[in-house]
Amino acid sequence: MAKMMDKYTVIQVYEMLKAEKSPKKVAEKLGVSLATLNAFRYDKQNKKQFDALKKADAKKEADKEMGLVIEDKPVVKTVNVSKEKDKRIEELENQNETLQRQIAELEKRVKDDEVAINDYSTRLNQYVEKHKKLDELISEKDDKIAELTQKREHNFGKSDIIESKDKEIKQLNDTLSRKNDEISRLKKKKDEVEVARKKATSELNERSRKYESLMKTATKDFEANQKEIKALKAKNAKHVNDAMEIDIMVRQIESEHAEKSLEQSNRIAELEKTVDDWKGKFYDLANAHSALEDEHETLTRKLDEGSLVTNISDFPIQIHPFTPNEAEITEISRNMGINPPSHYRAKDSGMDVIQFLESQMSAEAYKGFMIGNILKYATRTGRKDEEVKELDKIIDYAQRMKESIESGRLNGQ
Repeated sequence: MAKMMDKYTVIQVYEMLKAEKSPKKVAEKLGVSLATLNAFRYDKQNKKQFDALKKADAKKEADKEMGLVIEDKPVVKTVNVSKEKDKRIEELENQNETLQRQIAELEKRVKDDEVAINDYSTRLNQYVEKHKKLDELISEKDDKIAELTQKREHNFGKSDIIESKDKEIKQLNDTLSRKNDEISRLKKKKDEVEVARKKATSELNERSRKYESLMKTATKDFEANQKEIKALKAKNAKHVNDAMEIDIMVRQIESEHAEKSLEQSNRIAELEKTVDDWKGKFYDLANAHSALEDEHETLTRKLDEGSLVTNISDFPIQIHPFTPNEAEITEISRNMGINPPSHYRAKDSGMDVIQFLESQMSAEAYKGFMIGNILKYATRTGRKDEEVKELDKIIDYAQRMKESIESGRLNGQ
């Protein structure tokens, strides 16, 4: 059994003892007795290696506690660390260990049978030697009987001598009879030993055939298991590589997400700035609306007094003639889909309401009116008319106010 430990190194046994914490369990795993394991552990040379490994582990733990060594633990962002494959590998290794134990048991039984056969052969040889000696002794007795018979014939008449010789012959015959019986028993025993030997030989041959068959099967299973373990390890390595690639991709996505988050933060800041600007415009619009209300009250009062001029040619102050580029306005209106209806145009002058308000209002009131309409269409975009039409109206109001400012008509009022 001690030879079974030759295939294990001190490091392997030390790692197993450190993991299991129980020498008895380790011995069961290795398929040896606890005494064999202890003999391996406390061998003079092996004990030195065990002590060195323990000192190295103790130093490593001390360095960890002092912070001199930092243990790196790889993080793999994957689902399923191949637990089923590891379980399968462990099952195959357990099967290999079981087969190795069975093979060791068969080898022991074969050795025991060989010892028994050798014992039977030795005992058979001893019986054969005894049989030869008995044959020699019987031959000697036969010679002695013949010699005594001759003497008896020669000394016929000597009754005392004859009687003595007869007794001696009788004793020799009794001895011969006993020896013959012993020879018969030895022959019978020899036959039994021969039958037992043949039976043992037959059983040994049968066991040898079974052992060879089992060895072939075990070898095939072991090779198949080794191939499967190799394939599983290759797949596991591929999964680890895939996990590393996924981790790189995740880091790239996180980096891109951070960049997008920064862009969105900048965009939010711009929008907040735009909101602040629109707040300022809203306050300007509120002032313009107040001025527009004042202007409306003035126009209402004039209408009530009958002093409002309804004919442009009779207007008491100098009004700059409003001569917009009709072709340009027509082209813009066609592109925008805006066609002001005829009922928005004055009867005498041909101007629409916006042109009329520009000629009648102050610059501040007109700007407030135009900005108010822009905000109105901007806030209701997509909730009343089609979005595109609402946006076209916003562009039309902005374009008209821009042309009025660029032409200087507002600055001239």
